[in-house]
Amino acid sequence: IKNYNTWLRYEQSGDEKDIYLDFDKTTTEEGKGATAGLHFGQDNSLYITFIFDKKDETDDDFFLPSGSLYFDKESSQFKIEDRQKAAGEKLSGKVFAYNEEKQEVIFEGPVSFFKNLKDFKLTAAAIGSGSLITNDIKLNSFLMVDMNIPAAAYQAMATNLQEVIKNEGASEGLGDQTELLYKISNLVGEKITKDFEKKSQQGAVSLSTIQGLVQPIVFSNVNLKWSQDRKAFYSEGALGISNIGKNDINAAFEGYMEIRKNEDGSPVVHLFFKASPEAWYYFGFEDNRLMIHSSNQPFNDLISKKTNASKAKVGELVFIPGSDDETLSFINRFRLQYYGIEAPYDLSSGTSSSKKKVKKKEEKKEDDGF
Repeated sequence: IKNYNTWLRYEQSGDEKDIYLDFDKTTTEEGKGATAGLHFGQDNSLYITFIFDKKDETDDDFFLPSGSLYFDKESSQFKIEDRQKAAGEKLSGKVFAYNEEKQEVIFEGPVSFFKNLKDFKLTAAAIGSGSLITNDIKLNSFLMVDMNIPAAAYQAMATNLQEVIKNEGASEGLGDQTELLYKISNLVGEKITKDFEKKSQQGAVSLSTIQGLVQPIVFSNVNLKWSQDRKAFYSEGALGISNIGKNDINAAFEGYMEIRKNEDGSPVVHLFFKASPEAWYYFGFEDNRLMIHSSNQPFNDLISKKTNASKAKVGELVFIPGSDDETLSFINRFRLQYYGIEAPYDLSSGTSSSKKKVKKKEEKKEDDGF
C-alpha cells in the first residue's frame, strides 16, 4: 500500500509461536482503534481500508471485520477472522483477508447498504471481493427487504408467483448451499443455521421455516457489482428469491436491482423481477416514496385502494401506484447504464422463469468468480 505507515500496539509473553492480535481491541500508536473494512465516502463512493484510517472518521461503514488479526502463511494473506471459523468449526463469523501482492481483499459477513428507515429496511449478508488498485467490488448477497405496505399485497404477490412456478417451473433460487449457510449464519446465528443444515440433509427445507428469515421479501442469491461511475450497486444475472413472508418461493427470476444513495445520503432502491410475462413486479424507492406496479391487476388495485399518499404523516413512507411507463423507464435506464444495452425492454416477452433461460444466465454468472 503506497506510503503505508500504520503501527499497531502489540505485546506478548514470549511463549507464543504465532502473532495474533484481537483486532476489535487493537490500537494504533496514536491510541486510536485500528480500522479495516469497506466504507462509503462523503461523496457516496465506496472504498476499502486494511489497517489504515478511513478518509473521514464520520464515513458510513458498509462492512466491518471482527476477530483475530494474523498472517496466514498458507494463503499469504493477512486475515481478520474468527479463529473458530478459520479452523472450520463454525459457519458464522466475519472474514476479511488481504493479499498484499495482489492488493485484493475478500470479505464475508453482514453488510449495510444504508441506515435503515422505520418503514424501509434492508438487512443483508454477503461474500465478496475487492481490489484496492481498481476498486472493483463484487458480492454474492442475501437480502431481506422490509417495506411497510399492506400485508395483503405481499400475500397476493406470493400466491401469484407460486402459481407461475407450479405451472411453468423455475430454476431454484437459493444458490450455492455452502455460501447460503455462511450468509444466513451471519443473520440468524450459528445454532439456528446448524439446525437448518441438519434438516436440509434429510430433504428440502424452506427458509420461511426459520424465524429470523420470515421477512416480506427475501432474496437468497443476488450477485451485485459496484459501479464507480454511478456510485451504485447493480445486479448481474437472475435474482434468487427464497420466500415472501411464510410463503416458500425458491426460484430464480429475470430481474434488475439497484441500490445507491442520494446526494444527501438517503437510500434509493429499485427492484424489478419477472417470473413470466404475466407475473412481474416493480418497486421504486426514493425520498421516502415507494412506487409499486405489477402485471397483477388485483395487486395493483390493492395498492391503489390502500395508498397512504393523502394521509401519510411527515417522515412516514408514502407508497403510491406506478405505471408500465415508469417501470420501463427504470429497466431501460438500468440496462443502458450498467449493461450498455440500448434495445428497449419488452415486459410481455419471454417465459423468463423457464429453466432454459435462467440456467443460461446462471452459467454466465458463475464466470464472475463466485
